[in-house]
Amino acid sequence: MILMEKSITGIFLIFVIMLIRLFMPDKIPKRTFVILWFISIIHLLLPFSIPFRFSIYSVFNSNKNILSALSFLTQNDSVLSISDLKMLLYEKESIFPFFKNLPPWFIWVWIAGSLICALFFLHSYLRFIIKSRSSMVLSQKETEAILNFDTLRRKIKILISDKIDIPLTYGLFNPVIIIPEHYNLINDKDIRYIAYHEYVHIKNFDSAIKIIATISVAVHWFNPFVWILYILLSRDIELSCDESVIKYFGRKSKKEYANALIRMEEIKSSFIPVCNFFNKSLIEKRILSIMRIKKKSKIITVFSCLLVLSVSFLFAASEKKSFKTAGSKPRVYMINGNGEITSYDIKNLPGKIKERKIISVIKIDKNNNSE
Repeated sequence: MILMEKSITGIFLIFVIMLIRLFMPDKIPKRTFVILWFISIIHLLLPFSIPFRFSIYSVFNSNKNILSALSFLTQNDSVLSISDLKMLLYEKESIFPFFKNLPPWFIWVWIAGSLICALFFLHSYLRFIIKSRSSMVLSQKETEAILNFDTLRRKIKILISDKIDIPLTYGLFNPVIIIPEHYNLINDKDIRYIAYHEYVHIKNFDSAIKIIATISVAVHWFNPFVWILYILLSRDIELSCDESVIKYFGRKSKKEYANALIRMEEIKSSFIPVCNFFNKSLIEKRILSIMRIKKKSKIITVFSCLLVLSVSFLFAASEKKSFKTAGSKPRVYMINGNGEITSYDIKNLPGKIKERKIISVIKIDKNNNSE
């Protein structure tokens, strides 16, 4: 599947997830949305698709009536050549299948846009890493006191920094939690909430998900829906971690955790004269989401799994081709002026007849009945 086809089918998938997110925001676990977004990212990045008979894209399957379409073209004075037919029946495989059927100028524009996006994200990440170098490292004893719930094999390091305004996590194999220096103004219980929230990010490999999402944005930078995917994925990851915090500390902790977020925002605002409205709005949404968290039943969990599978097969899989050339042997028959018929394998055509015009296309079944 070419780049544009991937991007267009990706829009269908993203739109469906947005609808599910709109109508069932609190009905299913928040992690379900993260999984759905990740499936859409994989769909966008894979240079191939897994065929499924009942995929929604079967409705748009252009191969269903390929023979009748070709017959229509040849009967209406088309300029369809034998080489054109060969291309339709046997798409040439490429090391870079994304590049098939795209004009040269689009490829160069796409490469330029992808490089700009990649450099932008890389610059932001490296700038952040450089800033974090001046952070103070907590001792092993202090780290263990905060992360006494840690059950991971990966060793987690906690840094205290005066260069950031919100807690952050980075690193896959050597994860690091960075806590703003001014958070020493809040109590130990709030720190525990913050630490567990960041711990869940590490446990769920959210950094890896964000990196892969960044790659999808760099590849499909021209598609606004992919940017929407990136924004909503980031929000849903945060909401998912909030839900995990409440699940760990108990539903009675909802009010305390919400107040902790408010206190953190107040401290941040006092250090930043002009508080960003987007972040403020996001905090409000997180608090509302936290207060609406309810214990999910086993039925809801099963429904969430079925929802993920349904969306994956219906919208992430490709249509199953109805016309297959695998195992078949299309042949070209040439009639000369004397009425003599010469037969050629379409894969091995002489150069002199490749651009000849096609008169008709006939499919012959196993019983030698033409269609």
